[in-house]
Amino acid sequence: MRPAAPFWILLASGLLVILLPAFGLLDLKLAAAQAGAFAGLGWLGLSALAGRPPRLAARPLRDLLPWAAFAFLLLVSWNLSPYPQAGGRAVLFQASMMLAGLLAWMSPPGPRQRRLLSALWTAALALACLYALSQRLGLDPSAAYRLAGSRARPMSTFGNPDFLAAFLCVAWPLALAAPLSRPKRAAVLFLALAALLLTRSRAGLVALAAQALALGLVWLWRWNSPPRAKARALALGVLAAALLAGLAWLALPRSMLLRPTLRLPLWEGTLGLCLKRPWLGWGPGSFVLGFSQHLPSSLAPALAASNQFAEDPHDFILSLLWQGGLALLAAFCAVLAGAFLAWRRRLSRQPPLARPSEMPEGALWELALALGLAGLLVQNLFDRNLFTAGSAFFLWTFLGWTDAASPSGAGGIASVSDRGRAALPSPSGAGGIAPGSVRGRAGSALARLAGLALLLVSAWGLWQAARPLVASVRLRSQPDFLNQDAARAGQDEAAARGLLASRPDDPAAWSQLGQALARQRRFQEAARAYGQALRLDPGSETAAINQGNCYFETGAFQAAEESYRRALSVNPRSVDAHFDLGYAYFYQRRLKPAVAEFNAVLRLDPGNAKAMKMKEEILQ
Repeated sequence: MRPAAPFWILLASGLLVILLPAFGLLDLKLAAAQAGAFAGLGWLGLSALAGRPPRLAARPLRDLLPWAAFAFLLLVSWNLSPYPQAGGRAVLFQASMMLAGLLAWMSPPGPRQRRLLSALWTAALALACLYALSQRLGLDPSAAYRLAGSRARPMSTFGNPDFLAAFLCVAWPLALAAPLSRPKRAAVLFLALAALLLTRSRAGLVALAAQALALGLVWLWRWNSPPRAKARALALGVLAAALLAGLAWLALPRSMLLRPTLRLPLWEGTLGLCLKRPWLGWGPGSFVLGFSQHLPSSLAPALAASNQFAEDPHDFILSLLWQGGLALLAAFCAVLAGAFLAWRRRLSRQPPLARPSEMPEGALWELALALGLAGLLVQNLFDRNLFTAGSAFFLWTFLGWTDAASPSGAGGIASVSDRGRAALPSPSGAGGIAPGSVRGRAGSALARLAGLALLLVSAWGLWQAARPLVASVRLRSQPDFLNQDAARAGQDEAAARGLLASRPDDPAAWSQLGQALARQRRFQEAARAYGQALRLDPGSETAAINQGNCYFETGAFQAAEESYRRALSVNPRSVDAHFDLGYAYFYQRRLKPAVAEFNAVLRLDPGNAKAMKMKEEILQ
């Protein structure tokens, strides 16, 4: 039997999410994840229109109820939200990620597809880790990543060290199921561990410890050996964990491991507001703690002192409580419990093992999925990665595959045979999608109408995923802030360099050089010139803003944010710095902090038409 189309669609989307760089391609990364989900939905519609309407085979309808409840409550909580900024985009994002999980639930990979997926995933993991190590050595080919400080904390293709740590927690267990020799598997796992240590993510290290503990408990549970041998293995495991903790303590700077955090007051403030709307929450995309009028008195000065803002609870349980209250959290826990209980039942049916090599390939695959899920969820007790395309896509897809695997571990998909006849579901009840027979003209017409509706929804979803990309292209095609008088830019550059030859410590000359280079669209060189000006004159607000604008043009958004914040540290009442920082957030679709910055502009300049227009566009 041929593998179903959703498997290949999800595989391609996942690899794009892993391998696409984040800086300058944030929208493309999100579009890849969302397009995979809606393309799979379109495949279902095409199947129905072709006269082979898929039906859920050997799948009780009750298994769909938690998924449906999550989607329904997400929509309800959004409609009842008193602060619906960006709510529509948040609902589309969460719904498309959950749709990816449902497609995985309906088309679990068979043995051949599992081996292929594990091999490709492990190769992508190795490439991402090698890229992270090259960043640490200062060999990063991407200027945007170098400007953002990838050498200090590697970020691979994810644009953020904590996002890379989340990916590593999800990815390394699948290397256990990859068809590799022991030395190759050990090399990949060593690369993943080294990359995780270099990210300096405390949440990632906690998740790794939890995964190691879970793996040890599963092994002790299914290990058919005398109690003495189990005790010896447990002692060796504890010793290995202690050595790893010591290695992390020695390898990582104390300042990184012991750096202060605002998590506790942020969680306290979030929980206090969640208790005001406990059942259906405040709606997705509406973190009202980010608005000054809702900040607790104890949290506001701490945020102001650290030049931070309350963007997200940094805890997935609190995030679900915020979005949809206890109802949405219960629906998510039901989906999660269904997957893990089904996994536990299947694993308990396996005979006890004497050594790891005896574990069947299907059971090893399911164990790897469960470990990856557990690591991601533990890490997101302290972080916010489930709101990024990569982590959310893998969360829901892994949930679907964990829930859909057959009791025998064979998995499988019912599809159309090469002769064009419909193949029946496997006797083991592997499930998946089987082409059902629709009896009568009425049933056939109804199936085709359903297929047409699925195609229309799929086309709408694909367009929504592509809209930010179209907007980015249009924005890039417009004249930017530094393209005026480009004809004289070369002459101005020569004049600035001549001035620097006689006065190399003149910050004004370096700023003049930066302006001339920027007008020629040589933004990386211009950013370095402005950096020299700031080194000589740290209090130059204009140089900091212009440097941030150059970083923005190269796609180094985090570096641009740092420059704008530097300008604000010089002059907290700078209208230009607040506006540019808000625009940088808006361009990354981080709408809540963007609104906060535009509000700051309007407090300083109530008649600012540009800030009012940007705020209205976001709120609409």
